[in-house]
This record gives sequence, structure tokens and C-alpha cells, in this order.
Amino acid sequence: MTLPQSKAPKGAFYRFGDPFDPSRVELVARSRAHQDHGRAIVFSPDGELVASGAEDIALWDARTHQVIARLEHSAVVWGLAFHPAGRWLVSSHADGAVLVWDTTGRQLIASLSEHARPVRAVAFSRDGRTVASGGEDRTVLLWDARTGRKLAVLDGHETRVTSVAFFPDGGVASTDQDGATIVWDLERGRPRTILRPRHKEPSYALAISPDGRRLATSYGLYAAGARELVASFSNADRTRPWGATYGVTFSPDGGRLASVTDGGWVRLFETEQGRLLEERTVAGAKLVAVAFSPDGRRLVTGEDEGAVRLWSVAPLEELAVLGSHAARVKSVAFSPESDVVASAGDDRTIALWDVSSRRRLSTIGTHTSPIYSIAFSPDGGQLVSGEHDRSLRIYTRRRSLWGARLD
Repeated sequence: MTLPQSKAPKGAFYRFGDPFDPSRVELVARSRAHQDHGRAIVFSPDGELVASGAEDIALWDARTHQVIARLEHSAVVWGLAFHPAGRWLVSSHADGAVLVWDTTGRQLIASLSEHARPVRAVAFSRDGRTVASGGEDRTVLLWDARTGRKLAVLDGHETRVTSVAFFPDGGVASTDQDGATIVWDLERGRPRTILRPRHKEPSYALAISPDGRRLATSYGLYAAGARELVASFSNADRTRPWGATYGVTFSPDGGRLASVTDGGWVRLFETEQGRLLEERTVAGAKLVAVAFSPDGRRLVTGEDEGAVRLWSVAPLEELAVLGSHAARVKSVAFSPESDVVASAGDDRTIALWDVSSRRRLSTIGTHTSPIYSIAFSPDGGQLVSGEHDRSLRIYTRRRSLWGARLD
């Protein structure tokens, strides 16, 4: 039975002696839970929770008739529905958002219109047509790089997504805070392969070799097809001097892998057997990010202390400090021509550096939150960033935001 909305007080509970006889409806409890007009109310499948929606969402204990939590979004609620399992609540809002809430943890876990939490990782496909983004909402989203249209939502991680990467054939892999790596079945929108470390050790990085035969994470180097661990980077027992691996990158020919650690080490491996070739350390530095230049001759690193360092590969030596950010550098990338380096991090800036003159060219955009990940498109015409404010931003060389003419 449904009472007329104009006569139903906000936060009212009724007991029906006979649902077909309105005279036998008894008011059990009444409480003013919302300031705005109530627009939606729904019981959980087990009858233990009630969710009501107006300017926010109130979760009620159906037995005590008390509000136990509030779920907030910037726009008013239009509709509510519980998942059949009961743990998840879906809400629709006046701004077009469709949100998924965890009623046990009392938090937003996904947005069906965009990322619901900070974007930790971004990557371009090899053909430059698609962007993948991974976030703290545990999802990987695929986007059309030209139109910005969302193409797919990949849901399967148990913790926040920390890295994403494309295979040469357009396939996608991602890693998370527990160290799990998922290779996705894009046709079905679900995991095809899941690689899990022996210990739940965070993975902060992911790279796929140019031929797709090797996959590297913070945990180790894998033979992608056979799930075979070729070389382990694990520091679970804390006995190895180089610390946790935060960044990995393959050389353009796929023959070498560079990694950086929070112990200040830059390490160079050959990828067929995982044999260590060379390693160098930066005293007192906590290295976070690393990238190979497309010509294979240089590396660039970023670190907790803000420095952006340029390295030669053969031999492995530090060449120069290109410059410095005011806070941790979270991501670095070379342009396709190997002449420009982009860096970004916790100081809310994306900086462009000229490799030959070792000087800062420009600062891109106006950012209100830390920037976690950046990537150049294969043709160099675009740069994508993933940010703490949940945004995914694409810049082009023709926009004035670049602040310097690089064409």
C-alpha cells in the first residue's frame, strides 16, 4: 500500500494490520530526517535497513527506527534501489549521477557516470584512440580519447586501482593495492586472468612490454601468457636493501626493464631471464616514478623530494636534475620525440622540461588537487592526467593552457 506523498511525514514508519484496509494503518514512529521533500524510500531485501532520499540519503535501522548513517552527494536524490544481495544501494540524482553505495562500510564505492574517487592511473592505448583510467573506487574505465565518451566500466578489484596499461592488441591490465593484477576480458567486461602475489603486497606500478610477452608490476616480472614469475621484486621480508618497487618501465625494444624503489635505487634488468644488469643509488632519495625515452637512450625519474632526474641507459648514470617540484613527483613521461619530459605530483602542477637545455618549458593547466598519473598520446599531440579531485583531463598542444609553443 502507498500513502499519498503529501500526507506521508518524513521518516515515518507504519504498521499495516490489513494492507487492504487503510483504517487499520498504525503509525509506529515519526522523525524529521530530511530538510527537503522526500523523493524515494526503500527497504533492504532482508528488511533490516531502510534508505530514504531527499537532499541526502539517510540509512535507518528498521527495528529501532533510528538514522544510523547519512550518504551525501552534491545533488538531490531522485531514486533509490537496493541490490538483491542487500549490501549495495544505488541512487540517482538531479545532476545525472548514478551512484553505488556500500551500506556496510557507509561509503561511495562507484559512480556509473565517472570515477567516484581519485583517479590513480591513466594510460593511452597503442593506437591513441582509447584512454584507460583506474581509481580509488576500484574500477577501470575506458574512454574515447577524441570525444571523451565513456566506453566501458571494468569492475573486479577488491582495493583501489594503482596502475593501468594496454597490451599491443588493445587489451587492458590493471593492478591494485593488494598486489593483484587483472588482465581483462573486454568483450565480457570481466577479469580473464588474475595474478596474485603470495603476500598482499601493494603494487604501485604496471608495464607491458612492446610485444606483449612480458608484464611487470611492483611485485615482479611475469611471462604474460604463462603467468610465470620470471623475476621477483618482492620485499615482503624487508631484508633487501633497495626497498619497495614503486615504478617500472620497459625499453622500446622490450629487451630491458627499469625499476625504481623507495630506497633510492634505479635498477636495470634484461627481460628474457630477469637478470639484473646494472643498478645505481641516489643517497637519501625515495624514487617513485620512472620512464624510458622512446629512443631508448634515456630514463627520467621522479621522487618524494620533488626532483626530476635525467639518466643515461648505457651506461646507467645520472646526467642531470632537470628541475624540482615543491612536493612528491607521482608520475613522469617522455614525449614521443624524446625531447620533452612531463612530470606531475602532489604540488598540483604538471611541468614540461626540455631535455636538451635542461630547463623548464611550461606549467600546464590550473589544478586544485594532487596529480597522480600522466601519459602522452602515441603521436605526442595529447597529454592525459588523472587527479585526486576524481577528474580525468586531456590537454592538447594547440591549447593555450600549455603556455609554450612546442609544435
